Amino acid sequence: MAKVNDPESLLNVRSSPNAASKDNIVGKLRNGAYVDVKDEQDGWFNITGETPGWIAKSRTESNCGEKIERVEFGKGQDSIQIADRFIGVGTHSYRLNLAKGQKLTVTSDRGGVFPRIIAPNGRDLVSSPDQQSPWTSELAETGDYKFELESNYKGYQYAFSVQAR
Repeated sequence: MAKVNDPESLLNVRSSPNAASKDNIVGKLRNGAYVDVKDEQDGWFNITGETPGWIAKSRTESNCGEKIERVEFGKGQDSIQIADRFIGVGTHSYRLNLAKGQKLTVTSDRGGVFPRIIAPNGRDLVSSPDQQSPWTSELAETGDYKFELESNYKGYQYAFSVQAR
């Protein structure tokens, strides 16, 4: 999945990955349009959909839909902010090692988007993206806690803070 972001407005869709020819233009896409990427080749995306063909990757925004990242508090800190965005579909997962007895507080910083929180034993502590913020609980075990977000078709930006005391 990619989002059209062409500074010259309409993006040419071509029958082949070649900008030298004007004879291979088969359509145009508006800025902000989302496209399904079938393949990538030498700076070009092969797209499917209403106007299949090739578009310049440099005229789009895209990111990795799947992300697994370990996060840690800075020295002497007990909180961290996690922020990113989805373009298209995917899952972002953050892992943080926490200890039994700590008070965990998670706050959505962008209103409405809340991560799924999974304890080391695999049990969901929070599973609804509509969870009221802030959410607080005393941790029952030591280990890696996962904070996961799922995208929707067009993606979104998110930010949340994690505090453990």
